[in-house]
Amino acid sequence: MKPNLILLILIIIFSFSCVIVIENPVKPPFYRVQKNIYKEISFKSGNFISLKNGYGDIEIKGWDLEKVEIFATISSRPIYRRRAYLYGFYGNLPKIKVDKFEEFLKIETEYKEIPEDEFLIDYNLNVPYFVIIKEVNVIEGDIFISDISGEVNLELINGDIRIENFSGSLNISVDEGSVKSSLRDLREEDEIKITNKNGNIIVFLEPDANFSIDAKAPNGTIKCEFAEKEGKFERELKGKIGKGGAVLSLFSPNGNIEIRKL
Repeated sequence: MKPNLILLILIIIFSFSCVIVIENPVKPPFYRVQKNIYKEISFKSGNFISLKNGYGDIEIKGWDLEKVEIFATISSRPIYRRRAYLYGFYGNLPKIKVDKFEEFLKIETEYKEIPEDEFLIDYNLNVPYFVIIKEVNVIEGDIFISDISGEVNLELINGDIRIENFSGSLNISVDEGSVKSSLRDLREEDEIKITNKNGNIIVFLEPDANFSIDAKAPNGTIKCEFAEKEGKFERELKGKIGKGGAVLSLFSPNGNIEIRKL
């Protein structure tokens, strides 16, 4: 075989195989971006949306347009083999599946036979200010939501959740991480339910907010700036603040709870 042909074959094989990175096995190198995706879908204010993802961060922001913008970044994780990290060549990446119905937009990361933990899929969404987020379900990653009113339902196994400038009903479930939320314009019909199995919960409310509180932290403490006797409470706090109204149900079996003034 001619030398030039052999060289060409070697170059092709190397290009389509992997890049080897020597690294401390305790701390692997960063994920590598494989693909960026952009989608734009017409979407009326007040409609429903859901997002299901494996590993990766989610950011959802409200805006004054009746459409949804989706920015997604797919990154691959290096795999440790024989004292080196290998960035594999991925011809088959996870898919971003978007289904639109009359009043419902469903977004989902589709892995098929691809291992979920070998990829990070980060989402950035712009949605109308008033929206019903029926479900955001993530295995591992951080979730950030801001400038939205309506309803938000979040389920996260491992990661942190941060909510800013939100008005409406909120339902959050976290297995391990932290939850910090800033709520405005609390109405009598609003329901705020936050459960964090292994981590802290912090809720910020407007100083003149009226609500009923049912907070439990069996192995931690509760701090409330709205209580008649401001300070720390052991394990449980229940009662009305002001005229009552909106219901705050906060549960952290292995963490602390704080209710602060904005």
